[in-house]
Amino acid sequence: MLVRAGLVAHTLIASAALACSGEGPPGSSKVAPDPAPAQAKVEAKTKVEAEAEARPAMSGQTSARATELGTRFRDAKGKPSCDVEALAELRELRERFGPASPLREVLLAAFSACDERVALAQLHAETLPATPSAQQRLELGAAWLRASRYEDAAEILVPLAGELGPTTKAAWLAGFSLVHAGRPGEALPWLEGARAHAGGEQGSDGALLVGLAKLDTGDLDGAIATLEAGVAASPTNRSLLAALARAYASAGRGDDAARVSEQARAAFEHAAKSERQMTRLAALSSSLSEAWDAGRYAEVEQFIDAMWADAPPELREQLLSARVALYERTDRPADAAAARDALAQLRGQ
Repeated sequence: MLVRAGLVAHTLIASAALACSGEGPPGSSKVAPDPAPAQAKVEAKTKVEAEAEARPAMSGQTSARATELGTRFRDAKGKPSCDVEALAELRELRERFGPASPLREVLLAAFSACDERVALAQLHAETLPATPSAQQRLELGAAWLRASRYEDAAEILVPLAGELGPTTKAAWLAGFSLVHAGRPGEALPWLEGARAHAGGEQGSDGALLVGLAKLDTGDLDGAIATLEAGVAASPTNRSLLAALARAYASAGRGDDAARVSEQARAAFEHAAKSERQMTRLAALSSSLSEAWDAGRYAEVEQFIDAMWADAPPELREQLLSARVALYERTDRPADAAAARDALAQLRGQ
């Protein structure tokens, strides 16, 4: 949400910069509108139309084939079922003919029947060369991970890690897949050796996975030590806090478990509050940008004021820049000078 709010505010600042250069808002008589954007839209539309016209029309036979493929996304009982080969053929037809009817309708049905991530992993597996490279095998394993098919991922990644060594990305992904497949004992050697791929020795992801693997194999002291180190490096990491509380509870350290559980609860509440604030900022930023484009400058100032309290430092810098542009546009030189001073002070901190 922070990114969205920042992007919208960035759009506003870009619009405000036009004010500083002497250009007016839409409808202003100061400068004639630049025809380039409209011309670009026309050219883009013409290009799209040209590409559509260049595609061959689907024959009756091809349309019938698309319809036939569509029947393969239902099982014998009429329930949605994914057919990877049919999906691959439909994609080829789309590349040749575009989203023409009935192809579009069939594709929509196919995508609704298929878990796209699983389908992509299956297609990847079926198109793998007879003697795939290490990189191709790594990519296939990662595709199975993205599809949450952990046993399939482990089948690819564990042998690859054995070939490439315990300090490689393949080893880290092998450990990751094994933990999520419920095989923590097998995961630990790979995770311990490859923690550099999760942000270094104290990386929160590394600490979490290694700590959970140790916890699930009964190494309570090792799990607590690993998770404590992770929390020390990332004290507000909710997953680490929750795992450490679980480890303390498993070790019979009830007071420590209660203390860390409270920290985890506070971290979850803080994250939820931040999410609500970012949602509010995104909505206000959108309204602010619309008000600027419409020349409703009194509303612009109101929106800036409403956003200020919850805005993080990087967004406050953008809001101050917007104030400068707003005050210059509305002939308020004293306010513009004060906003520039505040902006310089913020940047100097």
